[in-house]
Amino acid sequence: MSVHIKRKGISISLEEYLTTIFKEGGDKGWIKFGKIASYLGTTQASVTEAMQKLAKDGYLYYFPYRGVRLTEKGIELASSIVNKENEIRDFLISIGIDEKEAEELACILEHKISDSAIKKIREFINNCASNKNY
Repeated sequence: MSVHIKRKGISISLEEYLTTIFKEGGDKGWIKFGKIASYLGTTQASVTEAMQKLAKDGYLYYFPYRGVRLTEKGIELASSIVNKENEIRDFLISIGIDEKEAEELACILEHKISDSAIKKIREFINNCASNKNY
């Protein structure tokens, strides 16, 4: 991924690495670089470079030949991003967008949408769920 917009001091590209590690179980155990490269469709050299940056910034533990594991800081950020993605996806599906497109859009929007916008989406969904006329 070649997008390098920064939010909270971390690029979207690095956020993608974090969420991949989180989704693959890196909050509980060690994840090998090959698995990350395969999931993201990138090279192990790119993964190594990204892992070094994320480790330097305190988001993960990095051990060559063993893999990576998220720190508490990494888990917190990755889970926040994944939760946003899930809420956006669910919202898009609820307004009639098919699941595949909703997942693709949610993956893009998760990096750009504010916490306050997510809160409004959550409120909207909850209001719709409690309103039988919707």
